[in-house]
Amino acid sequence: MIEGTINDRYEAVITIIVTGPAGTSAEVPAVIDTGFNGFLSLPASIIKELEMPFLHSTRVRLADDREEVVRVHQADMDWDGLRRTVRATTGGTTALVGMQLMNRHRLEMDIRPGGAV
Repeated sequence: MIEGTINDRYEAVITIIVTGPAGTSAEVPAVIDTGFNGFLSLPASIIKELEMPFLHSTRVRLADDREEVVRVHQADMDWDGLRRTVRATTGGTTALVGMQLMNRHRLEMDIRPGGAV
């Protein structure tokens, strides 16, 4: 089971561990984004630090209905006790966990600051 908390901005936050191809890892706070249908979005600084391999660029539609071209990288991560290789888009300053990563999982939240995720 993956556990987290609701922060003061009412975001559901968990900590993920991502690893680059050289074996260097980083613990990253990540917001669960049910409006994001991808796997993972990471800040460019994390992708650069861990030297994650570039796969391709793709066009995405953001929550404000704008379209943007983003870079897609390969990310290795620990997810619910398993090592997974997923696609991570580059974007923003906050890591986001998307719906494809949460596929076949149940999400429960006590929605209040400090509430359990």
